[in-house]
Amino acid sequence: MKVFALLGHPVEHSLSPKLHNAVFEALDLKDYRYELCDTLPEQLAERMRQFKVGEYEGFSVTIPHKQAVIEFVDELSDRAKRVGAINTILRREDGKLLGENTDYGGFEKSLEELDVIASEARQSQSEGIASVSAFPRNDKLALVLGSGGAARAVIAVLLDHGFSVTVVSSRPDEEGELIERFGVELKGYEELDPGRDWSLIVNCTPVGMFPKVGVSVIEDSRWFRPHRVYCDVVYNPRITRFLELAQGVGAKTVTGDRMFLWQAVEQAKLFTGKEEVPLGVMEGLLKANNA
Repeated sequence: MKVFALLGHPVEHSLSPKLHNAVFEALDLKDYRYELCDTLPEQLAERMRQFKVGEYEGFSVTIPHKQAVIEFVDELSDRAKRVGAINTILRREDGKLLGENTDYGGFEKSLEELDVIASEARQSQSEGIASVSAFPRNDKLALVLGSGGAARAVIAVLLDHGFSVTVVSSRPDEEGELIERFGVELKGYEELDPGRDWSLIVNCTPVGMFPKVGVSVIEDSRWFRPHRVYCDVVYNPRITRFLELAQGVGAKTVTGDRMFLWQAVEQAKLFTGKEEVPLGVMEGLLKANNA
């Protein structure tokens, strides 16, 4: 039996077991199983010891471990090195543990779907023409709320697509590594100006996540303008309070279930070793959950 699991805390809200087990079933991988592995920070070292001795074939990694778990892997992919956080761990044939980041691709794809950014294909088709993304090249000012593991993937994507990025942290004095890695502007919440000409605002905090729904990391109506794009990495519920406030003023929104789907697609390919996985099955499960 090849066992994969979601490593994090809390994890009971996660759709990952349904999603990955459905993939395994669709691919007729009868000896594959995916389960929850609720792990507090103080339990992380022991859990990774179990991993190293062969109890698991791979992990999905979620809050609060995406950065802390790096010290327990043997090797990082180039993308994981760039981001400075991992959401996937694989056991290689030689027994060594590889840390990967599929959040990057998941967030990037979710923006491409709604033309917030241009895909590589569309960029190549539009060389020498005005930008095909939602923003002109001189109007790409992004605000990222939060500074954890998911935020790092979001920051990397935005920088790689030409955005100027400001990151908001509840502990700005403790984020020297983030500034050194990405060269972004860092502010505390009390320093924010809702009137600044932000074109894109991304919530990378767990605020509004099930079961503590109905709250937003920012509530002041001055933050919500119809010309902005609002993204949330929280996928349960699909429409968070943050996105609800944005939709209330007619703004374009990117729901967290799209990032969740596309990072899981990349992850499923890594877990199964398959070049293609049943996207329709995964989409159907997400739609059923959101119904």
